[in-house]
Amino acid sequence: MGGTSSSTSYERQGRRVDAAATPSYFHETVIGPCGIRGDNKALSKVDRGLSMVKVCKSDATELQRKLQREYFSHWEERCDVSEFHDFTVDQIDQLIEKIHRKMRKSGQDVRKKLRGIRWSEQWSQKMFEFSFGDDLQSGVVYFGMIALAKDGAGFIDAATCLYKLDFTVAQEKVVRTDTDHFLGIELETRTRTSYRDRSLGFVTAQALKNFARTKAVEAFQERGLLRAVNYVSSLEATE
Repeated sequence: MGGTSSSTSYERQGRRVDAAATPSYFHETVIGPCGIRGDNKALSKVDRGLSMVKVCKSDATELQRKLQREYFSHWEERCDVSEFHDFTVDQIDQLIEKIHRKMRKSGQDVRKKLRGIRWSEQWSQKMFEFSFGDDLQSGVVYFGMIALAKDGAGFIDAATCLYKLDFTVAQEKVVRTDTDHFLGIELETRTRTSYRDRSLGFVTAQALKNFARTKAVEAFQERGLLRAVNYVSSLEATE
């Protein structure tokens, strides 16, 4: 004679994003106290160092498609690229401090990694990478690359790239409706609305790092610091 019927509807909030879009860029060139020389031999070694970084384009594209199917309440990508030219070995501390200032927004103190090269005379090129942030529901992911190269005359060039992905996966709206019936007549309808958090699902930290690394090296290539990106066929081959 009487009873209650219930129904529940689900609605994703937020918006879809274009994960394939080029991040917003900031590009700066810093010249050492000695001024510009003409040969750029050290810069050619920066290119060789960057070409050793391996990325899997197919896996990055797969994650990109997954991101484009999702809904986000916030999405921001940024890539800061800086070049440093014609610093001498005696000015290595100045160079390290300038690089640190460019990278410190990531929260990493890169000086600890870079200062080790002061005690090593037998180096011609060095590569440093760092990444952190793997909260796949909401958070900020950083990936940084630093390439340094020294020529035979003791001049040093460097290039840095800091990629930042700041995102929040949108919540899901849940609407539950309960309707009381008596003899086939609707008596009262009650609606309750709630919101629940969502995540990206199964995305590994390695896949997210490869996605960020791909964006970073392609930024170097676009700025003319890398002639060819070192694409590999699998995610495992990037390590």
